[in-house]
Amino acid sequence: MYHRRAETPQQPPRKPVSKPAATPTPHAQRRRQPGAPETPAFELGIANRVVAHDDLLPAGLEFCAKLAAGPTATYGRMKKNLNLGETATFAEVLDHEALMMRLSGLSADSREAVRAFVEKREPRFIGE
Repeated sequence: MYHRRAETPQQPPRKPVSKPAATPTPHAQRRRQPGAPETPAFELGIANRVVAHDDLLPAGLEFCAKLAAGPTATYGRMKKNLNLGETATFAEVLDHEALMMRLSGLSADSREAVRAFVEKREPRFIGE
């Protein structure tokens, strides 16, 4: 459970969390694939996978299908949290993240994920 720490008069208000102080957004949004080649694009966080030119469209469509089959409403909440981290204070980010986690935990997709885990099957998300 999330517990908000009260600020005392001795503590100055916190400054917004800037991008350099936080995990860079590309790294937070995408995990690097194990065994991925070391290239400048990977070091900069702008690529996490390399495919041959002829395989680019099928690989892109496969990735899009995987995202579309996932808990899309929760993905949207995660994206809002990442974006808020660039402009809001740390306390605001934590408060917002706690709310978004609660909403996601109460969603139909969350219940489906638990059912699928218990039944040892792939989940069928509906985006709610």
